[in-house]
Amino acid sequence: MMLMTDDKLMTEVDAHLRTDLLQYCEFYQLDPESVVEQAISDFLCHHNQTVNSLVHGYAEMASLNSEICKECAGCESKID
Repeated sequence: MMLMTDDKLMTEVDAHLRTDLLQYCEFYQLDPESVVEQAISDFLCHHNQTVNSLVHGYAEMASLNSEICKECAGCESKID
């Protein structure tokens, strides 16, 4: 569950995940907020690349479909 309060994102996570995060940050002397921020950034970047790939693929298919339509337009006109 995520909550937005005063332009600040607050998340509730599983107790085990929270414990693991805090232990990790303590061991490597990192700020937990920085780790969470970086993890979210990496997650969004990865998923944004996936969406961009899909958009690019659909654009290529649109171009290919247009070419196929042009090739088949003569066949349809013979039917009429």
